[in-house]
Amino acid sequence: MRSSTSLTSLFLISAATLLAAPADAQSYRVERSGGAIGQSLTVDLTGPNGSGFLLLPSLSAGPIPLAVLDPTDTRVLEVGLDLPDFLVTGVFGTSKITLQYPIPNDTNLVGLVLHYHGFLFPGTTRLAGDLCNPIRANLGRTDAFTSRGTVLTNATAIPTTDELSDGRVLLAGGGSGNLLSARGLDTTEFYDADRQTFSPGPKLAAPRALHQSVTLANGKVLLIGGANAQGLALATCEVFDPATDKFSAAASMATGRAGHTATLLGDGRVLVTGGSTTLTDAASAIFGTQSSCEIYDPTTNSWSSARGMSRVRLGHAAVRLANGKVLVCGGATVTFILPGTTNTAELYDPTTNSWSGTGSMTHAVAAHVLQPLADGRIVTVGGAVLSGLTNVTSTDLTTVYDPSKGSWAAGGKLGGSRALPAVVRLANGKVLACGGAQGSITTPTALASCEFLDPTTLQWSAAPSMTTARAGAVALLRPEGLLYVVGGAGGSQNAALATGEFLYPR
Repeated sequence: MRSSTSLTSLFLISAATLLAAPADAQSYRVERSGGAIGQSLTVDLTGPNGSGFLLLPSLSAGPIPLAVLDPTDTRVLEVGLDLPDFLVTGVFGTSKITLQYPIPNDTNLVGLVLHYHGFLFPGTTRLAGDLCNPIRANLGRTDAFTSRGTVLTNATAIPTTDELSDGRVLLAGGGSGNLLSARGLDTTEFYDADRQTFSPGPKLAAPRALHQSVTLANGKVLLIGGANAQGLALATCEVFDPATDKFSAAASMATGRAGHTATLLGDGRVLVTGGSTTLTDAASAIFGTQSSCEIYDPTTNSWSSARGMSRVRLGHAAVRLANGKVLVCGGATVTFILPGTTNTAELYDPTTNSWSGTGSMTHAVAAHVLQPLADGRIVTVGGAVLSGLTNVTSTDLTTVYDPSKGSWAAGGKLGGSRALPAVVRLANGKVLACGGAQGSITTPTALASCEFLDPTTLQWSAAPSMTTARAGAVALLRPEGLLYVVGGAGGSQNAALATGEFLYPR
C-alpha cells in the first residue's frame, strides 16, 4: 500500500493500478469499528482477490465526480480531497486488509465526521470498477453523549424498530401522547448503518402508536395493530418489503389492539397477546384490555385464535426463551372491576397452544422492558404501577427471571424510578438503561440520566447522562460500538423529539 500527497498522484496511482491488477466485477466492502477519542478507529477492507483498490478518507462528503478520471463515468465519490496524504491503494489478497487510525484524546475532535469512499480498478468498461460502500465515523466519547441535533425528519416517541437484511434499521410510526393517550403517526425513518444517518421512509397505510413489529423469516417486517390518530385500536396490519421499500396490506386481526405484545415463534409464526381496544382515555383503555391471543401465519397471510392468557393485560412484556416458549409478565389488568397492575407471569407453549404459570415477579409492574442477559436470565427494567384509573407512577424496582428454574428473584434497585427507558445489552454483558419517564405516567417528567447494570452483581450504577431528557426513545447499539439514541418525548409538553445523540459506551 502507498499514500499520495496530491490530486495528480491520485491520477497516477489509478493509472498504475489499472495496468497491474486484473479486472473483477465482485464487490468491495468497507467496515469500521470504534470512533471514540483516545482510542483507535479500525477500518476493514474486503474485496476480490487480485483486484486493485483505492480508499480515500475525508472530513467532508464531497462529492468527487469520477468524470475527472473518466469522462464517461457519471458516478461520484462521497468524499472530498481534503486528506490526500491518507489516500490508500493496494491489491486485495485472500484476507481482509485492516487499517488502524489512532484518535488523539482531544475533545476538540468530538463531533467530527470521517468519511471513507473508494473503488476497485480497473473496471470492465471504465477506469473505476465497483464502488465500495461509503462509510462515515462520528467521533465521540466513552464518558459523555454527543448531540447530533435534529436527525429525524419526523419527531416520534416509541416507534417500532427492526433491522433489515441490508443493514438498515426501520423506525415505524410512534406518537407523542402519553402511555394512555397515544396518537399515532404514519411516518417512517431509515437508519443508514454505513453513513450513520437517518432519512425519511415511505408512509404507513395508517397512523400507528403503541403498535408492534416483527421481522419475519423472509426478511419482511410485519406491523401489527396500534392506536390511530384518534386513539382507537387497529386490527389492521401491514408488511414492509425491504427489496421494494414499500408497505402492503396484510390480513387483519380479529380484534383491534394497542399496547399488546408480538413475538416471533420458532416456526416462523407470530404470537400476539393482550392489549386494549382503545386508548382514547384512561378508563376506556383499562376496561378495554384483552386476555385474548392470536397467531399470524406468514405462509398463508392469515390469523387464527390462540389460547387466551389467564388474565387481561395491557402494557405487559413478552420474550421468546431458548426453549421456544414465550414468557409474558406484568401489565395493567382488571381484577373484580378494579384496575391495577399485576406481578403474574405465564409461559405460552406453541407446540400445545397452552399457557402455564411460572411464578410471580417480586413486584407488580407495567410499561417495563424485558432484557435478556448473556447467561439466559431475563431482567425487568423500570416500568410503572397503576393504582386506580389515573394514579400511575414510575418504579425503581427490578426483578430477574431464571428460565432454568422457572422462578423470579429481586434485582438491584435503579438509581431512580423510570418507565419506558431505552435499554440495550452491551458487548461486555452490561445493560444500559437510558432516560425514561419519572413520576406520573399521565403527566411524566422525562429523564436524561442513564444507568449500567452489572449482570454479575445485579446492581445498578450511574452511566453518562444524555444531553436531552427522553422517554420512549430508540436506542440503536451498532456493531462498531456506537450507541445512537434518538427521538422520544420530553420537555414541558412531553412533545415528540426529532433530535439524536450518541455514545461509545464501555
